[in-house]
Amino acid sequence: MANHITAEKVDFEWIISKRVIDECLTAYFSVGKSKWCATFYPHGICKASDEGLVTIAISLDKSPSKIMAAPELRIINHLFPEKAAIRQTNPSVFLIKPFAPPRKCEFNNIIHLNELLEKSNGFFIDDTLKIAINLNVQMESAVDFMRTNFILNQKKLFDSGEYSDCILVCPDGEVKAIKFLLSSQSDVFRTMFQSYTKEAHTGRVEISDTSVSVIIKVVEFTLTGRVESFADVVEELFIAADKYNIVDLRNICMLELCETITIHNLSKRCLIAERYQLEHFSRQQFDEWIVVKVQANVSCKFFEVSCGEGNGNPLNETSYRERYRMPYAQAVRKQGVMERTIKDRYRPSVIVILLDSTSHSSAVRRLPRSLKFLKEQLDLTIFDGYAKVGLNSNPNGIAFLTGRMKEPPFGKNSDAGSNDDAQQQSIWHEYKKRGFVTFFSEDDIINLTFDQFQSAPTDHYMGPFWTHMNSIQAWPHAPHRIALTYLSQLLKIYQNNPLFAVLWISSLSHDQSNDLDDSFFLDFFQKSKDLLKNSFLIFMGDHGMRFGELRSSVPGLINA
Repeated sequence: MANHITAEKVDFEWIISKRVIDECLTAYFSVGKSKWCATFYPHGICKASDEGLVTIAISLDKSPSKIMAAPELRIINHLFPEKAAIRQTNPSVFLIKPFAPPRKCEFNNIIHLNELLEKSNGFFIDDTLKIAINLNVQMESAVDFMRTNFILNQKKLFDSGEYSDCILVCPDGEVKAIKFLLSSQSDVFRTMFQSYTKEAHTGRVEISDTSVSVIIKVVEFTLTGRVESFADVVEELFIAADKYNIVDLRNICMLELCETITIHNLSKRCLIAERYQLEHFSRQQFDEWIVVKVQANVSCKFFEVSCGEGNGNPLNETSYRERYRMPYAQAVRKQGVMERTIKDRYRPSVIVILLDSTSHSSAVRRLPRSLKFLKEQLDLTIFDGYAKVGLNSNPNGIAFLTGRMKEPPFGKNSDAGSNDDAQQQSIWHEYKKRGFVTFFSEDDIINLTFDQFQSAPTDHYMGPFWTHMNSIQAWPHAPHRIALTYLSQLLKIYQNNPLFAVLWISSLSHDQSNDLDDSFFLDFFQKSKDLLKNSFLIFMGDHGMRFGELRSSVPGLINA
């Protein structure tokens, strides 16, 4: 990002005579130091396919630097001003490149030429057509595009590794960094280095879900305020910027995601846009979707759909090119659990839905409609005065699932034992012995309450599914929605059997607490109301938000 940006605006009025109603070009007009022109295509750019629908293109002809512009076009209606033909575009990056054609923005299929020419419609008055072009332009100073000695010296210092005071440890290597620079761009890193954490003490940050090449880009951005040559890693870089709340880098990646859509990356970027709620992406224009209906009966709980082109076997990369790959999950009744279940005794199900890093006050603020429904329709009881027993998820999770303390209230950490020990002593193991069907899911494989189990701890366990999804970076929907949908399916197929379920949702709330998807939770509770009649529903958190601006405030300190 440039350090100096100037904003310019121009209103250009274009008069076209009816006598020359053919392809025509405006004179050049200036916006700041940039030069523009517009072209009128009365029959469309492609006369054969556009079928007389008018197209107008606005082109950047000259600019000393990269600019961002949001053109607006209005074909004036003299008789009915409110019926003016108006088209707008989202802000787009325009960049003049050597030997490249001018960058242009096309307004396609604005209005049919016959409708435009009809006098009674009010567009042509006295045989002239009036078009208003409005341009809002943000232009980066040419000086900012030069690599000054300051930036070069900063880069050399980074490459040498001198004065670094922390190390970011990735699966495929390590990157040296400077705490001050990381903290200046990311409140996540700032809180991490300010708190009594392992990272603050050792200066080593374990990052198990991001490659070295991406973390280098992150560190370079904190150093120079720029990011270059990142097209190949833009998806992973966007996810990292979002995770560590580096706002400027996130916005740069978001623009790149929208500007470089191709048939090869469309499906993956649509999924990223849905998971991270990118409204800017949703406003992009695409061709019509092709609906493919496939008759298939899938009986396994986890499966994957692949779509591509080629005549060969999808497993043969030489003859088949994959365009789409997506894992899916569905609840399937498990053989054998019916024999274990005792049907003739009153055994209500116990359903635990836990939102990571969500305090009671945060839930009241962020889930108002869901909590209102639970109070009015499901007789919700609030347990006031209950507090956490440890710093983060691990000690709190082990305490309420096993009855053991991961660490004593005072003193050093105690030996909590292995995961397999935790499985045998966990509450779901006790429920299983009493005939319950058991379920456990934790959708964040990076910040696990328990490390990966050697074997499934419950009858239904989603751990392998989340691991696979994370490895291929593909999500059919947001993880918490997948998990809640899976739980609702379990409630249906085990309506007549007691179910003990623990659904630990981290991906939604661990890194931020602003949006807890209140509407989706409300919909889940409304649809599950009848299925929960013979159940105890426990809706809870493990602790409050532990980093970010909220954590630095007094209320945030209390809620953590």
